[in-house]
This record gives sequence, C-alpha cells and structure tokens, in this order.
Amino acid sequence: MLIKLNSENIEKYSHLLYEYFSVLASEIPFYFPVDYETWYQCMFHDCTEEGTSLFRELETCLLFEDGVLNGFAQYGITSFAFGETGKDFGKHYAVIRNMHYTKDCKTASELINTAIEYFNSKDIKEINAFFHYFGMSCYARHGKLHSSMFHMEDLLTKNSFIKEHENVYFSLDLFCKNYEDFQEIDIEEQLPKRNNRNYKFIYNGTQIGYCSLLLLQNGISYMTDLEIFDEYRHQGLGFKSMNNLFGILQNMNYQKIDLDTIDSNFVAQNFYAKLRFVKKGITRSYVRFKEGN
Repeated sequence: MLIKLNSENIEKYSHLLYEYFSVLASEIPFYFPVDYETWYQCMFHDCTEEGTSLFRELETCLLFEDGVLNGFAQYGITSFAFGETGKDFGKHYAVIRNMHYTKDCKTASELINTAIEYFNSKDIKEINAFFHYFGMSCYARHGKLHSSMFHMEDLLTKNSFIKEHENVYFSLDLFCKNYEDFQEIDIEEQLPKRNNRNYKFIYNGTQIGYCSLLLLQNGISYMTDLEIFDEYRHQGLGFKSMNNLFGILQNMNYQKIDLDTIDSNFVAQNFYAKLRFVKKGITRSYVRFKEGN
C-alpha cells in the first residue's frame, strides 16, 4: 500500500521514515547521524547554501507491506538547473531524489511507477535518478545511489534508466594519527558561509591551491572541492597542505572527513590513498529518456 505524505499526515509518518533512514545509515556511509529536526528540514524543505529551495515541487510516498514500512520514494521538480554561468532559475530538472526498499520487498515497482506517472503527467522527457547535487544537505548533498543498494538497479533498468555517472567514495578517520605541522604551508580560511568553509593553501606567500568543506553534525566534515594548481603538483605540496588542514580539523574536534571522486580519476584516488583515506564503495546516478526525445 502506498501512502503519499501531505500536510495532514506528515507528522504521523515522518518519525517512522526517520527511523527507516537510521537503519539505512548502517549500510550507506554518507547517511550520517543527524538529529530529527535537521533531517526533517533537509528531507522536506531543503535549501542551497544561499537559502534557495532545492525543489519547487517535491512529493514523498511510503510503501507499506503487511503494515510494515518496506520502502519509500521522493521525487519532484528542482528550483533551478545548472547552466554555463551557474544556477539557471528558468530551467529545471525532474529528479527521483530518494528511493529505497528492502531486498525482500514484493511491490517495489509501485514506487517507481508512481514517480514515472507523476513526471508523465507533466510531459517530462528526461528523468534523473539519484542526482548528486540534489541529495539531502545534511548528507553533504551526496545524492547518488550507494553500492550497498544496487539491488535496485534491476528495477531502474527495467524502467529504461541507464547509468549516467559513477563515483568512488572515500572516508578518513581524522584521529588515526597526529598530523605534523609543515611550517612552509599556511592555511588561510575565507569568510564562512553557513556550514561551508573555504581554505587557501599558501606556500612561501603564494597561493598554490584551495579546498572547500562542508562542516556537518557530529564531527563530520565533507570535502566538496580540492585543487592544487598545475605548477605546484608532484612536489609533495598537496600532501603537506592536506596534512596541515587535517590538523586544523582535528583541533576543531572533527572526527572524520569524507569525499568522493569520479571513478576514472585514478590520480586523485591514488592521492587520497596516500593520505590514508579508505574506500567505502561506489555510487551511481541514472537518467531516463522518454522515447522520441
């Protein structure tokens, strides 16, 4: 049985869905532990770092079998799309943002069918599933499907979804060692914006790169961007810069730092391995094109 959440029943079912997420968190490394209020805001009223709503329309359906919550789906229309100059509020994506169900679920097709019917009613030609940026902000907006949930790929494939992107997920325990302070590297923090932090790497008075982080609940940090400028690569400066940054995070009592990178970027993956990051699986996004599009 499908139940669509609305203003009248959301309080009744949201706590049950939060508990469902808590169980998923044991298998999905970026479903970080967050309090109910934070999760609720991100699940139903999520915003960008500038305070703009991520979705202009968003629907959530719960799937019950024999009175037990066995799955859910969340889908809608984003408030903007990305163009050459950044966010374009004149364009939008159709996104299946969240979809999960137990491996023994017998009626999982109802979840994807109701999402497709919603998009068909709007004559939408392209549907994205597990769109990276439009994931929940309390989970660093990592919207992709984790490999622990790949039992859902068969259902996606049967409904004409194809794999679009694949990433490798990494995690580092910041207290696995004490970090040496390399004196020749300075870390300059830019003005913070909400939970976003941007750092410049300075070597002998010259910027050699930068790093962007999200600082989340429960001592978790998530790296969203990293670059060492070309002329300063292969000199050990990237390693020293990250080492100093890890020391700063450790002093701030952050417990770990997570990140992801595209599966074909082996240079980055080798670099993270040298920094003692551990692989925590792969993640994928999907897309479906309507016939004739």
